[in-house]
Amino acid sequence: MAATGDYALWAWLAPGVSFLLLSLVVPLRRSGRPAAWLSIVLSAGALAGAVLAWRATVPDMARRILWEWIPVEDGVLTSVGVLADADSTLMLILVALVSFLVQVYSLGYLADEPPPSLGRYYAYQSLFAFSMMGLVLAPNFVQLFICWELVGLCSYLLIGYWYQRPEAARAQAYDCVFNGNELGGGSIRISDPRLQAKIFALLGIDEETANARFGFLLEGLRAGAPPHGGIAFGFDRISMQLANAGSLRDVIAFPKTTAARALFEGAPAPVPSNELTDLHITVNGSAS
Repeated sequence: MAATGDYALWAWLAPGVSFLLLSLVVPLRRSGRPAAWLSIVLSAGALAGAVLAWRATVPDMARRILWEWIPVEDGVLTSVGVLADADSTLMLILVALVSFLVQVYSLGYLADEPPPSLGRYYAYQSLFAFSMMGLVLAPNFVQLFICWELVGLCSYLLIGYWYQRPEAARAQAYDCVFNGNELGGGSIRISDPRLQAKIFALLGIDEETANARFGFLLEGLRAGAPPHGGIAFGFDRISMQLANAGSLRDVIAFPKTTAARALFEGAPAPVPSNELTDLHITVNGSAS
């Protein structure tokens, strides 16, 4: 069981070592592809460590490796380290696998990037992987909170990676595309209901229409949604690619409800007559 904690610790520290090397050794970071390969190799090592940690776990048992942090008069305020059990090591494998695949894919996708820019990207990716692994292995809420905030910082850095392209920096949006098919996408979301109202106005959507179509979103923002961002992958789209299917319908067993309605969004909703006219669509009869 002791080996579980050691392997998990190695898996967590590997991307951290990559980040430190790329941050402190400036010539290495500015070298481009050598920096990328260093990050990829250590990412592969982290994945191997995660698999070994999971294989070494014992059901219903957990291994903790802790270091005291922030000492106080009565003892220690908190600690940092790893909590390795069957669940956390399985999540560790998932994080390490995704990190490794993204880094390998990025080496080809960013092949035309200037070497210093490529090295900077892999430094961000290493810190992102370190933060995510520290989150899933966190033995307490203090470490979980710190790693969660680091994940947010890395998301900000990666989203603004092409800061020299104003249109990309202002959009703060991103997509994952495979063979011309979007697998996922995301952005830094609008969390201010007043800003969202301005966007609707720019799109020509009045307040009544906005409430009818997007009331669920506006209510959520008015309730106090914090600034946030993320990326959402469509497992149906990924399944379509893996199955080499020609349509999403081939891989979705139960689309929406049995009545083909999305209850949360209130879709399908009535379509304004002017939009039907623009599209030269005539509706005969009424839907039950």
